[in-house]
Amino acid sequence: MTALAQTNLRGKALTEIHMSNQAIEITDPAANANGKQIYMVGRHFAELKGETPKEVYGLSKVYPAVMLRWNAEHSDTPITMGDIDTWKKGTKVPAKFTKMIQVKKPKAKATPAKTKASPKPSEMSAGDFKDHFEKITGRVFRLEKASEDHSKRLATLDAKLDVIMAYITEEPDSE
Repeated sequence: MTALAQTNLRGKALTEIHMSNQAIEITDPAANANGKQIYMVGRHFAELKGETPKEVYGLSKVYPAVMLRWNAEHSDTPITMGDIDTWKKGTKVPAKFTKMIQVKKPKAKATPAKTKASPKPSEMSAGDFKDHFEKITGRVFRLEKASEDHSKRLATLDAKLDVIMAYITEEPDSE
């Protein structure tokens, strides 16, 4: 027995209580279905297709969305209250809605590619060691140069800050 078919304290099934809501009642089978009716049937479809409560919950969000999208795409032949009534009483989900559902498969986590470990300097040939040493030396030189440039900029900013602080702390009456 599904959650919606269980009876409540009044002896009515939960779907019967929801059906008493005037917005869900089927008054004219030829009239366009409203959003509440589409969501109700979407929930019904979810209960038919879902196997676990978690799956039913997820599908209860997906089916109404698919039905609303189908309704928007086919505005010349919208979902009617008669369709809602038929689907509500049915035990199968129309294939046109099931085909529209796209299941996203979880992406596999990418494992970082193992890089080939560079040999230790003691294991390198003399030419390889010289190239490696020059590469490291060049990098160190560039970092030292950048550090000097930053030190010069910091000293300039510090001097400007001192001038601003002297101007702020100067008393206006001393002039």
